Amino acid sequence: MIMESAVFNFNRFRQYYRSDFLNCVRNYGISFLVLCTMAVTTDIFNGLFSFAVTGGHEWHGMIEQVRFVMFFIFLMVLIISSPAKLYGYVTDKKQGTAFLMLPVSRFEKYLSMVLNACVITPLLFIFVYLGFDLLVCLIDPTCGVSMLHRLFVDIVDFRQNLVQSIPMEELREMGEANTIGLINSISPAFTPWLLVDDVIGAAVVFLLGALIFKSAKAGKTLGSVIVIALSLEMILSPIIGFTMFSKLHPLLSSGADVSLDLIQEQFPFVFWTIRHLALADTVSDTITNCLLLFFVWLRFKNLKH
Repeated sequence: MIMESAVFNFNRFRQYYRSDFLNCVRNYGISFLVLCTMAVTTDIFNGLFSFAVTGGHEWHGMIEQVRFVMFFIFLMVLIISSPAKLYGYVTDKKQGTAFLMLPVSRFEKYLSMVLNACVITPLLFIFVYLGFDLLVCLIDPTCGVSMLHRLFVDIVDFRQNLVQSIPMEELREMGEANTIGLINSISPAFTPWLLVDDVIGAAVVFLLGALIFKSAKAGKTLGSVIVIALSLEMILSPIIGFTMFSKLHPLLSSGADVSLDLIQEQFPFVFWTIRHLALADTVSDTITNCLLLFFVWLRFKNLKH
């Protein structure tokens, strides 16, 4: 019982988390609000530009395709910049030593850090930004449909109409039942909720970078991610390509009729993944995020000055 209270005590964690959250607001609150209000600012600038170009005759809000692009850009800016701003000081000798000496367990500090940098900050940004976008669309009808409506209302109609839009005559040549089954399996993956674990995972990566690097944390982390991604692509692409070629070349050279059923026999795991795409995405992202969180814990646990 004593060991449990030494590692985690709810009342102690609650008091510390309140203080840590307020400290995060002081460190990143203004930047957070600026990024959130970009939903309004960019639409105003777009409207003013169209107003000036047309000689003061027309006002055009930003179209939804551009608004989606801007939303993802600002979301990535927040994910890249916020962990270093919130907890980058931990690697500083003076501030980091004071932080480590706070009278709470290291696990409680780690838990508060992960909640603030990887969960609350990016998810709160998403809801606030989409809320501002909804407000803009209610005030300015020229901007079209809000992103919230597209993500949570229209996506349902899209999934329902996906199978109905398939050219049935072409499907019969490929294997109608299997193809429709694949489309029915893929359609659940078109849900915005599957992006939540991706957002959290990206934030965990940059939190890890904020704890590893002592300067230029965001830039060095981004550069490391690019180098690792390119290295994995250079290693895995030839292996995957050779595997597919070795399986398909005998079929193509023999003049066999390559159908969807035949391809499924050659690549059963790929087709299983496609048929359970939402499950496969969730499981793979969960495993990846758990590994990243473990690395963050190892780095934070062994952090010394």
